[in-house]
Amino acid sequence: MNSSSIYLIIFLYILYLLELFVKLSNYNFPFVSLTSFGEAVISESTPPYYDADSYIVFLKTIVPSLDPVIEQYVFEGLNCFRRQLLFASAVMFGAAAEKLVLLLLEAIVNSTTNTQKKKEAELLLDGGRLPQIFDKITETLTALTRANVIPYTIHQGCSEHLISLFEMIRIQRNEAVHPIAGIVNRDKVFLTLQTLPTVIQRIYQLIDWFNSNQIH
Repeated sequence: MNSSSIYLIIFLYILYLLELFVKLSNYNFPFVSLTSFGEAVISESTPPYYDADSYIVFLKTIVPSLDPVIEQYVFEGLNCFRRQLLFASAVMFGAAAEKLVLLLLEAIVNSTTNTQKKKEAELLLDGGRLPQIFDKITETLTALTRANVIPYTIHQGCSEHLISLFEMIRIQRNEAVHPIAGIVNRDKVFLTLQTLPTVIQRIYQLIDWFNSNQIH
């Protein structure tokens, strides 16, 4: 078979594929249309979970001072999720949650004027175990809210948001990287994507308050 015959066969096969595409496709203008899922996605007011760049833009809109390390963790976590790399995604979101917790503890340390309490918090910041860090943060917030020191608009829902952060970190440590568990549920990771913007926004409100006030 000479080269001309080969080219003819290729050309005819391309024509066949084009004809098949026209028969199976919408060949009327505008040729391409959104699926029902696509229409649902663009109509949502929530952050675009499958577009990492737009998700980060949304985050930085509600939290302009977003820490660059958290931003990078979230960005990589989103890209992993989009590629169905659930283990890697859970690890990235867990790391972002842990960084956020440490930033909150650091703000509490800087705000504390009581020497003993400040020293205790600094020791946790330098290498405390996560449960101890959560206990310290929870203890501090509970005391301040009961004394009406922190405005309700600032501390509203803080307990629930801290629990969300703890769950993100738990999934990262116990389910994503633990060799025995080794199971990451896609629904849990997607739930993280849905709740993360609100959690970050509320925790940053606490951070900003501690950075602007002193506690004893």
